[in-house]
Amino acid sequence: MAPYTLTYFPAKGAAEIARLVLACAGVEYDDKRVTGQDWASTEKSKSPTGGAPFLTTDYGNFSQSLAIARYLANKHGLGGKSDEERLKADMVVETLKLDIAQKFMTAHFEKDEERKKTMGNEARDKAETLLGLLNSNCVSASGFFLDSGISWADLMLFNIFTDLLPLASASLGVTLTLDNYPRLKKVYDNVAEEPKVKKWIEIRPQSQF
Repeated sequence: MAPYTLTYFPAKGAAEIARLVLACAGVEYDDKRVTGQDWASTEKSKSPTGGAPFLTTDYGNFSQSLAIARYLANKHGLGGKSDEERLKADMVVETLKLDIAQKFMTAHFEKDEERKKTMGNEARDKAETLLGLLNSNCVSASGFFLDSGISWADLMLFNIFTDLLPLASASLGVTLTLDNYPRLKKVYDNVAEEPKVKKWIEIRPQSQF
């Protein structure tokens, strides 16, 4: 019996970072993908905060995508090897997810087209500044963010530039790539070539987002 069940919709979305962590760690789990109807009728009531995804363990159900991914990373050797490495990984993850990706996704879902265009440009400008700082200050000589090697911070960079930003950028008419950030591009490429991640990308269910 798998030690975890990860419940989410038939999409990558907020659950994909946890799936990447589990794939990279080589941990088997139940990847439970539910319809909107099933979510409303049975699954939502199982989430402690009413949100998806949620993770089921022997100790109960737990929600919030970053909390889940952080827990799994720390549990399975992808959170950092010291308190300082864990702090650095968390710093990078929050910058990528909350300060960069979230701004693009907020703009992506904006209904007013003029406002959407403005928000997209603002998200791109903010992202370029932060990516420059991450590129200069946060990549280790290991080719990953942490000296000890691959972590969930690297997986977050990969997730955002593989799954989230292409979707948002297409709807916003803005382009954001890692071509101008060679150290970050190296991190991305190293994750893409990690055998367990590579296998997951090949076999994961296809979805638009």
